[in-house]
Amino acid sequence: MREKRRPNVWQIIGTALLAGGFFWFSLPLFVQGFVGIGMVFGWGICLVLTAALWAFPAMIRARRGRGFAMAGSVLCLLGVMWMGILTGLMLSAAGQTPPDSAAVLVLGCKVNGDGSPSYSLQKRIDRAYAYLIGHPQAVVIATGGQGENEPARECDVIRQGLIEKGISPDRILTEGDSRDTEQNMENCARLLEEYSLGNEVAVVTDNTHAYRACRTLYGYLPYHQEVRTVPILAQGLADGKQVAVPKVYGDDMKFIVLTDLTQVSRGYAGIPEPIADEPVAEDETALVLMPGLAFDPQGHRIGYGGGFYDKFLSREPNHPTLALCYEFQMVEHLETEEFDIPVDTVIWA
Repeated sequence: MREKRRPNVWQIIGTALLAGGFFWFSLPLFVQGFVGIGMVFGWGICLVLTAALWAFPAMIRARRGRGFAMAGSVLCLLGVMWMGILTGLMLSAAGQTPPDSAAVLVLGCKVNGDGSPSYSLQKRIDRAYAYLIGHPQAVVIATGGQGENEPARECDVIRQGLIEKGISPDRILTEGDSRDTEQNMENCARLLEEYSLGNEVAVVTDNTHAYRACRTLYGYLPYHQEVRTVPILAQGLADGKQVAVPKVYGDDMKFIVLTDLTQVSRGYAGIPEPIADEPVAEDETALVLMPGLAFDPQGHRIGYGGGFYDKFLSREPNHPTLALCYEFQMVEHLETEEFDIPVDTVIWA
C-alpha cells in the first residue's frame, strides 16, 4: 500500500498566501458591496494557482504529465510575480499625493430639470472647490456634455457652481463634447497638452480620492461600537499627513494635532481625546472622518447628541467628509432636523 505523502511546507505557505490574495481581491465586496470583473479575475487566478500548487508536485513525482506540470509550474510562478508587480504598482500609485500644480478633472453627471446640479454633481463641485482652495496654483477641467433630458451642459453647470463659490473663471476650463468616461480622459489629455498643464491630474468623481489629496486628516478615536480608526490614523502619520482628533471644550469642539496616538485620555462622555490642548489644527480642506451611532445611505447620521460636528461643519463647510461604519449601524432612513449636515460618503461593511 502506497504511503500517503504529507503536504510540504511550501504548499502550506503558498496556500496561505493565496488565501490572503483571495481576501485582498474581495475587499471591494466587503467595503463597498459590489463585485467587479477585476475581482472575479483575481478569484479565478487564486483558485487556479491553488489547484496547481497541490496537483503539479504529485504529477511531477509520478512522471505522469511531467512536462505539462513543469511548464504549468513555471507559468504559475510567472503569474504570481505578475500579480505581485501589479499590486505593487497599484499601491504605489494610490499612495501618491497630487502636486500643488496638478489640474483637477471633474467628471460630469446628472443636471436637474431646472438647470441646478444634482446631489451627486453638487458634491463633486464642492470637492473640486475644496481641492482648488488647497491648491491655489491648480486649474480645473469641468467635463460633461448635455444629456437628453438635461437643460444645460454638465460642464457649464460645474463651471457656474465653482464661479458662484468664488473660483476665478480663469482657472476653469470646460470640455463638453464627451459622451463617456473614456472620451472625458482623452479630451482632458488634449487640454492638458494644449495649455501646458503637465500630465498629472486629480479626478473628482463619486468616492473621490479625498484621502490622497488631503494634507490633513481630521479623524476620531473610536468609542463603543465605532469602527477602529487607530490604524487609519497611524497610516495617515506614516504617509506624512497631519493627523488631528477632536477635543471638546464646553459647547465647542476643536481638532488637536496628534503625533503620538497614545497621548490620549477619556474626555467628554468618556470618549478618548488628546491630553494636550495644542497645537490646534487649521486646515479648512482637511478630510473629516465622521463618527456616529447610525447612518443611512443618504449620508444622514445620529451622533451622541452634542451637535459638535454639525456646528463645526457649519463654520467650515468646505471639508470633504467620510463615515465608516458596520452594517448593523446602517438603517434605511433617518429623520433629520434643519441644522443636521449629511456626510458626503458613507462606507459600511
